[in-house]
Amino acid sequence: MSKMRERMETKRGNMRNMATIQLKHLTIPRLVDAAFLCGRDKQPVFLHIAGDPGIGKTYSTKSIKAVHGVTYFSASYSPNEYKGHIKEVSKHTMLFIHDDVGRGNPSYTKDFISAFCDICEGHTEYRQYRKNLSSDFNFSGVFTSTTAWFYNWKDVMQEMGYLDRVLPIQVELHPDTEVLYRNACMDAALEGCLSNEPALRKITDLEKHDPMELYSMKVAPRNLRNILRLSCYLSREEMLELIAVIQADKPKYSI
Repeated sequence: MSKMRERMETKRGNMRNMATIQLKHLTIPRLVDAAFLCGRDKQPVFLHIAGDPGIGKTYSTKSIKAVHGVTYFSASYSPNEYKGHIKEVSKHTMLFIHDDVGRGNPSYTKDFISAFCDICEGHTEYRQYRKNLSSDFNFSGVFTSTTAWFYNWKDVMQEMGYLDRVLPIQVELHPDTEVLYRNACMDAALEGCLSNEPALRKITDLEKHDPMELYSMKVAPRNLRNILRLSCYLSREEMLELIAVIQADKPKYSI
């Protein structure tokens, strides 16, 4: 009976995702690892990964929180507390991860989007306790959110220039991946080790190479810097899929 139910769920998932194309090469862990390596090289890149639970956002980010040079953030701070935190961690950070940006107070969302822009620019200024504080830094940034949050604030992010500074990566959960995710959770539960925390992992030390040749490709100028820097660590096949995801106006690809 369980197998029949699983087949029915998979069929419904296939019908729901008929319009999506499953990525064959690009993975979120590879993107996050490449962003870290770019930050290590002082050639920072900035990504916003939007998707629903199960696509690997938390696994790919929180699982490397123990890596030296990674600062993982997922909390509810005020905008100034957030900027103060960035100043505090900036000296030892190569990759700053803000997981699930929608957790904060919605009334502060514009302030946080402004702070995200500052991170992409490598400089922030703010006033606290009658003091003007500023900080300069040179690390990569990865921001994650649900698809719903991304679309609720997309116009604001566009107006504030945030989407001109990051690569917006919108992906859905493919039915095959959904089955694997569910089975893995079931196996972990049966083994008595079903945890809310993803297993810690190491950064994959990808080999650096020349940037991808983009002369004949129609890539928006605002995306060029991030794409060219990432292309020094990702394969051509991965980069072609990444460019296709970025150019899609809506979630067109699944992972």
